[in-house]
Amino acid sequence: MFQEKKSKKGLFTKRVVRYALFSLLTVLFAGRLSAQDHEWWANNVNWDGKTNWSRYIISSPRFMGPNALPIQLQNDGLIAQRNTLLLSGNFHFTEGDQTQNPRLSFDYILVPEVISFQLSMVPFEHFSMSHAIKTERKIFHLFYDREFAIGDVQLHTNIQILEQVKHAINARLRIAYRFPTSSLQGAARFTDAPGYYFDIGLGKAFAKNNFQIYPSIMMGFYVWQTNRADQFQNDAFLYGAAIDLKWKAYRIHSSFRGYAGYLDDGDRPATVDMQFARQFSDFEVFLGGGIGLWDNLYDRLELGANYQF
Repeated sequence: MFQEKKSKKGLFTKRVVRYALFSLLTVLFAGRLSAQDHEWWANNVNWDGKTNWSRYIISSPRFMGPNALPIQLQNDGLIAQRNTLLLSGNFHFTEGDQTQNPRLSFDYILVPEVISFQLSMVPFEHFSMSHAIKTERKIFHLFYDREFAIGDVQLHTNIQILEQVKHAINARLRIAYRFPTSSLQGAARFTDAPGYYFDIGLGKAFAKNNFQIYPSIMMGFYVWQTNRADQFQNDAFLYGAAIDLKWKAYRIHSSFRGYAGYLDDGDRPATVDMQFARQFSDFEVFLGGGIGLWDNLYDRLELGANYQF
């Protein structure tokens, strides 16, 4: 009799524990569902019952992923002397958003020291966003649990306007178009819309023995399509200043770059970057990174290599 009572007591305890665990899991799971359903999204954006979700996504760097509307690399006034294939890994950090992505770039010299074409892309990115970031960026609930996105493809045309040997300074015109190849606009990762920019870079080399200092500046115009009904595109002033230090096979690059849009909706990002590189015959290996300023919320680390041929 005693053993039978003990057995019933143990069975009752197990049932209580199972019920408590089941209730806890149910509460947690229900809380997760309540954070990503249509009602949550509608309350978050104050939905009017008819406007498409895409209208609530803010197409500006402050409210999107780090690769959506990136600050362009420095135009140093020079066309690359050799064809270059680049591959790197990028790591972007900000509170509530951790992003990793590869970067691919191919620079083709059509006419040496005159014109070249560059094709660059972010094949994909992996990201992890907090609930607070998802709420702030007003992502659509169907994209709440996504973690991968496809990036954009950009085509650059580079034209050498002035050469230091002939004109005492280097000058390069760069014209770029962004193809709308990206995905996950609903998760505020990319704009999935075309854009373009053009700029002029000026630079001049100062060399002595094996040491060279190369300062440069760039100025241009950056345009991208928005999803606002009252303003179909945003126009920005693109700017940058950089200095390269070279000694034998070593190179240090530092720059301050950014752009300033006129809508003032989080469209004024900037960055301070630094990169260390070492040349090995036809290969260059580099390690670099940047600190985000103003509407650029991300700090960045990049490791990669390029092959020159």
